[in-house]
Amino acid sequence: MDTVTIAAARDSLWSHLGPMLLLAFVLVTVTVVALRRLRTGRDRRHADARS
Repeated sequence: MDTVTIAAARDSLWSHLGPMLLLAFVLVTVTVVALRRLRTGRDRRHADARS
C-alpha cells in the first residue's frame, strides 16, 4: 500500500471514530454523574428517615 493511501485511510477512520468516541465519552460521563446523584439522593433520604 502507498503511504498516501494509508494516511488517507487513517484520516477517514479517525473522522468516523472521533465523533463516536466523543459521544461515547459524553454518554458515560452523564450516566456516571446521574448515578452518583441518585445514590447521594437515596443516602440522604435514608438518613432523613432514620432521624
